[in-house]
Amino acid sequence: MYQKILQLGRIPAEDSPEQIELRLSGLVVEQQGYLRVYNRIYASVFDLNWVEKALMNLRPYSEALSAWVAANCQDDSRLLRGKALKDAEYLGM
Repeated sequence: MYQKILQLGRIPAEDSPEQIELRLSGLVVEQQGYLRVYNRIYASVFDLNWVEKALMNLRPYSEALSAWVAANCQDDSRLLRGKALKDAEYLGM
């Protein structure tokens, strides 16, 4: 959601748990019915590169998944096998 705010500049505000958490973190603020990044310092520190690194830590296999989807789900070399597959299954991915 924060990534989308960075990309679009703002998103409509809702009272979802995710948006409330973002507001409480201080990263975003609600103004005139929209959420936007709270200040330029936050936007420069917690930029899209930071978001992508944070998401990679949460989803270590996202690069392989994205490549597989980009290949119309036809490139079997991108599928997880062996230990990587067992690790992903264990993590519930």
